[in-house]
Amino acid sequence: MHELFSNEEAPMSDITINIVGNIFVDKPIIIKNCSDLTIAADTNTQIFGGYQNVKWNKSGNLLSARIDTMPRMLIINDKVRKTAQYPQNGYLKSKDKCTLEWQNSLNGGWNKKPTHDELTKITVDTKDIPKNLDIENCDIRMLHTWDESIVSVKYYDSATGTIFLKHEAAHPSGAFERNEFLFLNTRLGISEPGTWYYDKNEKILYYHPQKNETAENITSFIPQSNGILKLENCKNITIKNLCFSLSNSESGKISGLRAINPIGALCFDKCENILVKNCTVSYSGGQGVKFLKCKNLNVSDCLIEKCASCGIVCHECENENINFNRIRNVGLCD
Repeated sequence: MHELFSNEEAPMSDITINIVGNIFVDKPIIIKNCSDLTIAADTNTQIFGGYQNVKWNKSGNLLSARIDTMPRMLIINDKVRKTAQYPQNGYLKSKDKCTLEWQNSLNGGWNKKPTHDELTKITVDTKDIPKNLDIENCDIRMLHTWDESIVSVKYYDSATGTIFLKHEAAHPSGAFERNEFLFLNTRLGISEPGTWYYDKNEKILYYHPQKNETAENITSFIPQSNGILKLENCKNITIKNLCFSLSNSESGKISGLRAINPIGALCFDKCENILVKNCTVSYSGGQGVKFLKCKNLNVSDCLIEKCASCGIVCHECENENINFNRIRNVGLCD
């Protein structure tokens, strides 16, 4: 944690923080229960939440780097690279049949609430699962109808063809008569140049370089911190003239409708009277800017770009004024 924010858990009032020079954080800056707080810079100072130009080693035809936390994005030479998947084209199909009936969102969704067991299991044809698939290192992408789930695998019972998930999916497997799924973050799918996967046990990131890319000539950016700046229960907040880059978001945890669940690089929770002005948010593994249960917020003259999920998210907020912003190249990751 940077020394400027060393007392972020203590209540603050009438504080102005002028940042000079770039800052690197390995975990999010959390500020709670403050009022009349301004965080600003004279020029576009950068606050980074990840790695720049890590040391790559050659591992056969792949490049590897030791990284403590699984990233949701990998940026090589200013391009977001694709997570390795299996199958590389198309989808597999589960064997599950969901008997629940969807009413509609206003009537509570399902006619009966899905159980934890229904939301954390997928039954597959064992013939579809290659013996050399590193399945317990994978995330599963399940297609629903208007949304999808990306959930990490807990373990696989090859005798019954049952995959158990670490988190609940948005809907049961087979819901809406949809059974398509695929595996993300798998060694088996990294045969295509420009793809990558993360070994969760070894904590090593593997990348299949494209033609003419070497450990010495690639420029890499890897998000690490799950969010960069989080404010909770704060009032009268001004954030201006700052750049937030390389924010991570937990991989393998349900994205949800409108990808609501991933964290934002800049996140406000139960805050009031917020001004975010002339800021840049880029290379976020989740949202760019996220507001939850906030009142009286103003976002203007900002650039939000290259985010895995959405640019700006407001959920259960009141009196939002969002204008004169540029939002581009978002929704980049599965």
